[in-house]
Amino acid sequence: MEAEEFKRDYLPLWEGLYRVALHILEDREEATDVLQDLYLKLWRTRDNLDGVNNPRAYCLRVLRNLCLDRVRHLEALPTGSLEDIPPSAIQGESPPSDSLIEGRELRERILREVDSLPPLQARAIRLRTIEQMDYPEIASLTGQSEGALRYLVSEGRKRLRKSLMRLEESLPHQKPKNSKTTKSI
Repeated sequence: MEAEEFKRDYLPLWEGLYRVALHILEDREEATDVLQDLYLKLWRTRDNLDGVNNPRAYCLRVLRNLCLDRVRHLEALPTGSLEDIPPSAIQGESPPSDSLIEGRELRERILREVDSLPPLQARAIRLRTIEQMDYPEIASLTGQSEGALRYLVSEGRKRLRKSLMRLEESLPHQKPKNSKTTKSI
């Protein structure tokens, strides 16, 4: 999508989208931040926007997801004073936990495996799993039928499970196991 098309199709939606974000978040600054995130995300994925039949509906769906993510994040933040936070947390005395490091490594491994899939399958899995789009949205972006996309995602997940199980078995420091790793894909 060219910049002129983007300006014509997506920028005029700003005011209505802002009102929706403000209604959900009930905070002007948060609504503005989420809208900036939305337009940044749209701009970064503008090459995929040519297949979107209804830009307003698409933006509302993405905006809703971003707002819900923001609400969850705000609810997870601690409420209370700085005195309630232990000094070690502020001073950063504890190194990152092994589980955090393992989680990052696992995420990187999974993303490498996704990249090794055929391009359309990798794109479908990324849009469905990472971008959390529903099948009709993905179908409008890719031009594929919903049934074909469901099949691509299902088969791709099977391939990813097998690859990750082989990786897990090949690691010398760990015993092969049926962990959440391969079941959550």
